[in-house]
Amino acid sequence: MPAGLVRESLPFACTEAFQSFTMCHAAVVMTCAAVGLSIIHAGRVTRGTAAEKRLRRAWAWLIVFSQVIIVSYWLLPGKYDLQRSLPLHICDLAPWAAAAALLTNLRWARTMTYFWGIGLCTQAFVTPVIEEGWTHGAFWYFWIQHTQIVATAGYLLVVDRYRPTWYDFAVGTGTSVLYVLAMLAFNEVMNTNYGYVGRSSPEARTIVDSLGSWPIRVLWMSLLVTGVFALLTLVWRAPARPSDTSAADADRA
Repeated sequence: MPAGLVRESLPFACTEAFQSFTMCHAAVVMTCAAVGLSIIHAGRVTRGTAAEKRLRRAWAWLIVFSQVIIVSYWLLPGKYDLQRSLPLHICDLAPWAAAAALLTNLRWARTMTYFWGIGLCTQAFVTPVIEEGWTHGAFWYFWIQHTQIVATAGYLLVVDRYRPTWYDFAVGTGTSVLYVLAMLAFNEVMNTNYGYVGRSSPEARTIVDSLGSWPIRVLWMSLLVTGVFALLTLVWRAPARPSDTSAADADRA
């Protein structure tokens, strides 16, 4: 059977082009979930040991190494495109926060990894803004990057027992507002759409398309994200049972 017919006969195959809500999409998401959950599980069962410290460092430096490759890839002369090559999306910045959170335990880095990872970057698994299939480097870099972000956020929750406070909510929201303002100015000058707050819409259909025209959609996006961040804080701020008091005190440390 010709190779082309073989590819067409596989409902999950996406060699040259990726399409959302297909068997290929489902297979990729499940693979990414399996990788992320494996890392989190390994960290949980080795918590408090030298093995967990080695795992943490290895995962953090893998993120750094991957990001150097990804940024370099998009800046190659044959790949560079002003509309997509600059590492200015939140999902380009979040990996660096994730690596810093693992290596340094800085509260700000952990906070931004949690809010940006769980609150924003998980959206990439539902409506991925990727058109290239698995024969292209862009396909792999997209999924590797988002898996690293979300898996690290989960790692911080499960292994480090990070729990956001309302102060963290303020920090996460404030940092995100500054980011939006910076991207609004940059996009206006460069006619780009970084952060998806520019005048144009994402290449693939996302939730942004249902928020109206620019600039009103930026306001709705901001309110929606603030609401999501609030929920991500509220879920951990419920009144603790007496037996949970000591654990809650440890989480705030």
